[in-house]
Amino acid sequence: MLLWLARQVAGGAIENVHRIQTVNRTETTRSDRLGVSGIDGLSLAARDVTVAPAAIAAIVASVQLPSAAVQRSQGRSVPVQFDVSEVGSGAGAGRVPVVLREKSTFLVPRWAPTRPQRVGEVEQNRPGWPD
Repeated sequence: MLLWLARQVAGGAIENVHRIQTVNRTETTRSDRLGVSGIDGLSLAARDVTVAPAAIAAIVASVQLPSAAVQRSQGRSVPVQFDVSEVGSGAGAGRVPVVLREKSTFLVPRWAPTRPQRVGEVEQNRPGWPD
């Protein structure tokens, strides 16, 4: 069985999937917003989560790096940071207070394309890919 930590998705972007857990230790429902930073162009698919009172929520977060930004980080493990911010409570003046910052990494494979690929196009003979 092969286990890939990074994969190529539509348009040549590279995707890493992270599992994030957040705990609500209060007696009221809490809404959190996820963010990611560390590489210009990173985008996060799962953004908002509601956590029930005295509960734990598990979020599967799909983080993508567009193909235009892949070449700079090709073959590297790049540090990134996830931010979990509470939405709405005591934010005041549109400011969302950061609840938690967690370090992680974004893996960019050596075989990452340097140009966007059309959907359905298959690249042959990638280094490290099984034949």
